[in-house]
Amino acid sequence: MIAEEQRSHIIGSLQNMMQENRIPGLVLGIYDYKRSTIINLGKRHINQADPIQIDDNFHLGSCCKPITATLFAVLVEQNYFTWDAPLFRYLSSLVPDISSDYKNITLRQLFTCTAGLPPFIDDSEFDSLPPITGSSREQRLAFTQSILSKPAHTKPSNFTYSNASYAILGSLAEQKLNRDWSELLYEYIFKPLNITAGLGLPSLNNSNQPHGHCYKNQTNLHMNDIAKLPRDTEVVPYPNGQQYIHPILQPAGDLHLSIPAYIKFLQMHLNSFMNTYTLISPTLIRHMHTQAAEHSFGWTNSVIDKIPVSQVNGWGGAFYTHTILSVGQNTGLTLATNTGHIQAVVACQKMIHSLFQTLDYAKEQLVY
Repeated sequence: MIAEEQRSHIIGSLQNMMQENRIPGLVLGIYDYKRSTIINLGKRHINQADPIQIDDNFHLGSCCKPITATLFAVLVEQNYFTWDAPLFRYLSSLVPDISSDYKNITLRQLFTCTAGLPPFIDDSEFDSLPPITGSSREQRLAFTQSILSKPAHTKPSNFTYSNASYAILGSLAEQKLNRDWSELLYEYIFKPLNITAGLGLPSLNNSNQPHGHCYKNQTNLHMNDIAKLPRDTEVVPYPNGQQYIHPILQPAGDLHLSIPAYIKFLQMHLNSFMNTYTLISPTLIRHMHTQAAEHSFGWTNSVIDKIPVSQVNGWGGAFYTHTILSVGQNTGLTLATNTGHIQAVVACQKMIHSLFQTLDYAKEQLVY
């Protein structure tokens, strides 16, 4: 898909970035609606020689949000839900004491983070809740009941990035269809696209997968304090036995899958945007990518060099994944790495934006 000379130049740039920013391994994908170029570099574990493979799994973090949103798009088209019905219609029996602040919020507001819900971007926010136990599905329901019975965190209609929105959406789907969120993803998204995915860190149950990495002692810090750590802080393997993403927040960001598999999902979006009906209609795909300026059904809408793009990045502390999708120009880039220290995250953000601008000349050639 890209010339060999350009591929070699990209590999050199990536290798320099990895060396300068202590990044153990990464996978880069460059793709249009049917073609892709995949580059894999580095190691699965900082202290071992085992190399990263193209089909290795990476933790997606919040890059999972567009997948959860796409699941709901399928369910909307199958008439299980509507975007603009009041939430109370679906939850009246499950949350009988729902706050008046939340009674009239809609699925659309949940997917655009304008429902007034709290962020839940740091596990310390769970300290304000009563103890919640049970399966992840049972915990999500209890979480939904607890959050929605309280006054709104912010005024509904105001934008507040919220993982809680996606936890509640996951619970809503589970209660409506009486199946776990992960089972619904498999049935409606992964199975039709022939994708294999899993929950949690890739190496948790398979040592032959990329291991996450972070700054030493990073796991004991509040999210805001991690960014303040010195640049030369030691990078270490993330402790496999430690909770990574709270089970309640799985629909917001706790999937792992290979980058070629994730690209299949993204190519589905590109195909649908080109008026090819895949899992959901082209009209609905356009709606998902353009509905809101700040956060639209898992995507952040922005402009790079006058080109409208949909972006999403996922960070949980030990992995980082970033996607830039230009649905109008029919091209996308995804960069995933098996470390989450801030130095690496910033470097990856700069790299993927630079690559998008470098490859800009090719975009017109990728429109069919």
